[in-house]
Amino acid sequence: MKDKGTWLIIDPTGPFSGFSIAEKDSIIASKVFQSNFLFENLLKINDFFNSFNRVLGNVKGVILVNGPGSIMGLRIAFSWIKGFSQGRELKFKTVSSLDAIYFSNGSNKPCWTIMNSIRDDMFYSFNGGKPNVANKFDLLEMIKKKPGLCIGDYFDEISTLKNVNFEKVMLPQFEAIWIHSDCVEESNLSKSEPLIMYSFPIKNIE
Repeated sequence: MKDKGTWLIIDPTGPFSGFSIAEKDSIIASKVFQSNFLFENLLKINDFFNSFNRVLGNVKGVILVNGPGSIMGLRIAFSWIKGFSQGRELKFKTVSSLDAIYFSNGSNKPCWTIMNSIRDDMFYSFNGGKPNVANKFDLLEMIKKKPGLCIGDYFDEISTLKNVNFEKVMLPQFEAIWIHSDCVEESNLSKSEPLIMYSFPIKNIE
């Protein structure tokens, strides 16, 4: 991987949030914590960079895992990034939380990526496609028609399916995101919004 300078990767979407410093072909350092401490840790991110002899102000770009997931975490992360970007020529990319899990599989196909939502609903994507939300029993019927690897969050009914393997994968997935970052297009930060998906009948927001 060519030298793209120092990048910051932030994932605020799961039960555990975190951020990492990425350079060249590796993750230099990561910090993972319970998501309810996201705001406090972002306030101390400068100290985190300093502890690894890096300067936060020298960051060339930010990759944000922008949902679906914790709505509060996404709003906190977006607010911090927009504040940090003021007066800087900062490159910005986003990946969905489902893509972050999918990347951990090396983008092999066929692959269902699954995340818990609420009640009996699940966020999902197929072969790294657009994120969707469905009742888990409807999702089971879809998987039956296109069996393959299921990765992400487990639910008991998956074990009843034939020709389906399951692999538990948890967020954050910083290394997988960084490895695939060249395939992710840059976004306009000023026009970007978190990917918020609701399980109940209401229009999803992008």
